[in-house]
Amino acid sequence: MKSVDFSRLVFRGAVLMSACDGDIADSELAELEAESSRSSLLDGLDIAEEFQRAKVDIDASVDVAIERFLNDVKRIGLNIQQQTNLVRLLVRIARADGKIEVQERVFLLSLIETLQGPASDDELGAFAGLVGPVFRPTSVDGLP
Repeated sequence: MKSVDFSRLVFRGAVLMSACDGDIADSELAELEAESSRSSLLDGLDIAEEFQRAKVDIDASVDVAIERFLNDVKRIGLNIQQQTNLVRLLVRIARADGKIEVQERVFLLSLIETLQGPASDDELGAFAGLVGPVFRPTSVDGLP
């Protein structure tokens, strides 16, 4: 996978994480901007153009956009480092506004399940350690 293709996928996931609770918080956008400054994950992207592209998908249907994103993740087959970088960024985006909403938890769980399915790498189990209690919710808004 080309580096710019991975960057697009990561950016799309980050915007979806920001939007999945129904509100793109300023703190989530600030975390995304900080990420583009401090790492190479988003190198080679026109951030404004990519944001507009992601926003069109989200405005049509955030649920469909998330499903499409998860299908792309599964189809592309990320290596363990790419998987780890993706999950870490999405967790930081989810936590940026000081709380992880139920919809964000569901998205993270869906991503982990998508990554664990086709991947046979034992290191995927370490993702639970990256996000801690996010993956062990105790009866939050109807979740078991």
